Amino acid sequence: MKIHKIVEAVVVGLMAASLAFLPVFGAESADSTFEGGSVPAQSQSAAKPFKLSLFGDQAEGKDIYRTKAEAIISPTDPSAKPLIRENGIWMSLAPDKDGIYRVVFLEERLYELGFCVQFPDGQRSEVEEVRFRVGGDLADLLDRWKDLETLLWETDQDVKAKSQEIIEFYREYNSLTEEERGYFSALQQDRIQVLVGWLGRLQPTVDITPPTAPVWSYSVPQRWDMDIFPVGLEIKLDLPVQADVDKVCVRQTEEWQEVQKGENGYVLTINQPGYYTFSFCTEDTAGNRSPSQEASLVVSDELYEFLGTVDSSDSQSIEQGLKQYYRMDIGSRLSLEPLLPTLWQSYTQFLNQMGMVWSCQLGDAEKMEAVGMLAAFPDGTAQIQASGQTDHKSIPNCETLYRYDVTFQNRSTLEEVQPQTPVLLRVSLPGSLLGKKNVEIYDESGKALDTHVRNEEEGMVLEFEIAKGGSYYFTTHPDNDENTSG
Repeated sequence: MKIHKIVEAVVVGLMAASLAFLPVFGAESADSTFEGGSVPAQSQSAAKPFKLSLFGDQAEGKDIYRTKAEAIISPTDPSAKPLIRENGIWMSLAPDKDGIYRVVFLEERLYELGFCVQFPDGQRSEVEEVRFRVGGDLADLLDRWKDLETLLWETDQDVKAKSQEIIEFYREYNSLTEEERGYFSALQQDRIQVLVGWLGRLQPTVDITPPTAPVWSYSVPQRWDMDIFPVGLEIKLDLPVQADVDKVCVRQTEEWQEVQKGENGYVLTINQPGYYTFSFCTEDTAGNRSPSQEASLVVSDELYEFLGTVDSSDSQSIEQGLKQYYRMDIGSRLSLEPLLPTLWQSYTQFLNQMGMVWSCQLGDAEKMEAVGMLAAFPDGTAQIQASGQTDHKSIPNCETLYRYDVTFQNRSTLEEVQPQTPVLLRVSLPGSLLGKKNVEIYDESGKALDTHVRNEEEGMVLEFEIAKGGSYYFTTHPDNDENTSG
């Protein structure tokens, strides 16, 4: 099968990569129920608020499991609810039929997770970070080295008798990525080279020298130093030394595939949007492979175009970029998340230079931020004031639970002013609003606003855009599945 066909057929979606284990452990979707609170927060008691236990068939006592890994989270407080995070997404866990919070990880890959518990008042415990890999082939390679390592205390004859096993092991070891080789300790890596060197002196005609690794380049330039590219991206694989190379290979899932050489050399073309991770290597005629080089990238016309429109030296560009970012789906936001601190730093510098007041406290734990103040108040004289309180009343179309009162004022005169363009508000939620589904914000006339709830690292954040100051009402609609937190 030609490699370009493989690339077209195996498209890994942005969210599929980060939520691949969801069907296994029975968690609620990030888009179904939101759980608030701030992270990290101190435990409500001196004892650790939960116990995390990992089980599975480990290789050599390392953080790698042969077939699956299982985590059990046991809160010490029965009212606390376990949460799990991967790739910036927090999800609540549901107990199994035995009342146990159990997570099973089956997909063979690296997992970098965070666990915590949330108390009824919305506070979260400190996060326990966990990193492990599920991978049968790598675990098998570690086991094979355990047997071969004993040869270092044996004779030349014993090494010769195991020559084919040593060669096969070394070829597979060489094709590992740098991260995968890290599961072998520094001492083990040194001993591998000692054993291979010993075999080389005993059988000098046997070729076990790995070829040169390929170097790759992209057909379009990076923007903001991010690995985000448009559909149609070409990845060209160059060979600094070609004499010892018989094949150029790529691995996207578990199997290595040969890249066919075309008129322009070794080129991969990605014709579908998605999240991709590739490993590249070369192979010589003896079957030796070079160390694998790994590349992870996002292919998206929308995100690549977005990066091209944001200019850190232009205040309006930064502001519009932030508003556009917060309108994106969670997968797109996760892809752009490394850029967010830079955008906010530039944006707040512009706001502070003009003396804008763009954030305010609503209570001890609640904070509101306004995105869009520069365009809304081009003279730079405005400030935002807001308050939040429980409110149960009927307005057209809904029954309210909470009310936000938002006012824009002239900083000097404190007279009320109205924005020339809509302003996006981001506000942390109080504990009384946690666990609500199908959230919507309504204005005073009963009109529903475009509303999102995001489960971020610091806790739950409500986002909605307003065209003027006034009262805005928080409500939920049990029968409406369109407006859901997540």
